[in-house]
Amino acid sequence: MTIDRLKEVHQSHPFRPFVLRISDQAWIRVTHPESLAYDPRGRTVIFVAPDGTTQYIDLLHVTRIEIGNGARRRKRV
Repeated sequence: MTIDRLKEVHQSHPFRPFVLRISDQAWIRVTHPESLAYDPRGRTVIFVAPDGTTQYIDLLHVTRIEIGNGARRRKRV
């Protein structure tokens, strides 16, 4: 993933929530634009979750971006 592609999605107007898929099968749901920041070197992003925890993500490990409305899907019974 390139920093330019991520910035394009992250800085779109209006902001649309998105999910970062990571190579270890983890995922990060970005629901607010202020929850994501960039390292000045352009290789790492910093994600601050709603509970205040912080994750540093190397963009080499981001496999894709899923853009959506941010709503959680409910399982059908």
